[in-house]
Amino acid sequence: MNFDQDTEDGARNRLIGFSVLGLVAVGVVIGLLVGGLGLAAVRTADIGAGDESTSTATSDASEQPSETGETEPAPEPTDEPSDRVTRDPDRARLSASPQQVATFDEIDLVGTMPEVGAGVTLQVQRRSDDIWSDFPAEESPVEAVTGDGGTFSTFVQTGVTGRNAFRLIDPTSGATTPRAVVEVG
Repeated sequence: MNFDQDTEDGARNRLIGFSVLGLVAVGVVIGLLVGGLGLAAVRTADIGAGDESTSTATSDASEQPSETGETEPAPEPTDEPSDRVTRDPDRARLSASPQQVATFDEIDLVGTMPEVGAGVTLQVQRRSDDIWSDFPAEESPVEAVTGDGGTFSTFVQTGVTGRNAFRLIDPTSGATTPRAVVEVG
């Protein structure tokens, strides 16, 4: 290919070459911008939080990614626990399954609170308007009693659509599980 500046073919080839390089550079810049904006939108909207079959969470400040290598959304800027997984067996954990349900479908809440031991009655709470409240608020509360090692399981049903965050609390000590988020719709 002739790129000689003194010939007509060379000048045309140089113009085509520079045009192609310019278009490639513009494409790369646009791709990076769109990708960055898309990533920011995904993180802001917590899209993908329901992709795993469970939403395991802990309150450890030095969290690690889950065993599958996936991480869950960053916590809200509060003192609330994170939605990331830790491998520390002495930390409270909570899973919600399934991650997406229709209104009033069963949501299984399973976890451990090793620090409270066996035989402790835990209360289910839901976060609404940045406040944790007993669930359900109007009726008798949903509870779970811990077994060996602080294990527990219960289920909830809700007609509140959108993202619902749940946790369990030991009303006596104030110890809580991390939150587990479920999309209801």
